[in-house]
Amino acid sequence: SSDLPAGAGTAYEQLTGLLSAGGNAGNAYVPIVSATLFTAYEEGSPEHPSWPAMHSAASQTSFWLSVVLDLTPSQLCQARLIDYAVAYARTVAGVHYPDDNIDGLNLGQAVLIDVLPDHLHLQYGADKETVKAKIEGVKYDWNDFDPADPCPFDN
Repeated sequence: SSDLPAGAGTAYEQLTGLLSAGGNAGNAYVPIVSATLFTAYEEGSPEHPSWPAMHSAASQTSFWLSVVLDLTPSQLCQARLIDYAVAYARTVAGVHYPDDNIDGLNLGQAVLIDVLPDHLHLQYGADKETVKAKIEGVKYDWNDFDPADPCPFDN
């Protein structure tokens, strides 16, 4: 794997089974075949500070787009599903608890609520009060998201 790009060695070793379950070169090399071995936690959950989930905070497709565009309910649904998928993948990977991700989504939105009016004004000449009014109309509490019915407004 020495001719691989920087950072690809570990991924290559993981895929070829050359990386030990503990990540220690002194251990016997065994293929990592399960999520719990991959995350190195018996239950597949984080054993480190994990709140809030910053990947989730950064995933704000639905909020950003709903402020700058007039999305149809179907488009808003798809954008929210992208945000939720990014967040949920972090739970599947075993690096965040579900609440870490929901709080991350809410935190990211709160940051945008704070900075978006000034940003859109400075970059594009948008009226700050108009942007703030649009934000009030589209902000979303991710605690209300139901994966079983992700688009109740699209029925």
